[in-house]
Amino acid sequence: MADGLVIQNATIVLSQDLGKPRGDMWEGAIWEDLITIVKDEAYQTY
Repeated sequence: MADGLVIQNATIVLSQDLGKPRGDMWEGAIWEDLITIVKDEAYQTY
């Protein structure tokens, strides 16, 4: 969110800015805001 991606479809615009013509993001993105660490376990929303 600190980078300005505050809504899901903003990733499409980001992908287009990176040169992907249809805005597809085939890479698995890991967003810092979607990771939680509790004791010795990490939880990620994907």
